[in-house]
Amino acid sequence: MQAPLTIQVDYSLHAYRSLTTERWVDAMAEVSAKVGRPVNRWERAVSLAFWQLVVTVVWAVKRFRVGRCIFHLDAEGVTRNSARMGALHAPWSRFRRVQALPSGWLLHTDRGAIALPKECVSAAQEEALIALVPPALWSAPT
Repeated sequence: MQAPLTIQVDYSLHAYRSLTTERWVDAMAEVSAKVGRPVNRWERAVSLAFWQLVVTVVWAVKRFRVGRCIFHLDAEGVTRNSARMGALHAPWSRFRRVQALPSGWLLHTDRGAIALPKECVSAAQEEALIALVPPALWSAPT
């Protein structure tokens, strides 16, 4: 049995923007596949500018509403504790997939995603995180 993992996250705008922009790149590829053509430069530029604006607003709201978080990951799922919002538990069955990105991980649920920036995770914690996530979630489609 894998030991539980605790990760303290205090989202910086830079880390949050990096993670979400990496997700935006994937989203653009998904849009291209759906429309059957590459997204042109103009569409990408407008989309990215809008994305950056929205991400900044979402980050500010998240910082105000949630603040600093402590995530506990174990065999049962993920619990987020914050002074402002209290504890919220999500079992692994609520997650659709876990996406590894260069600047962190996105744990996708049916209602959104939990962002875990690499700047908040040590090498040992990274290994534990990879071991704790059910293998099927790493390869799940969007």
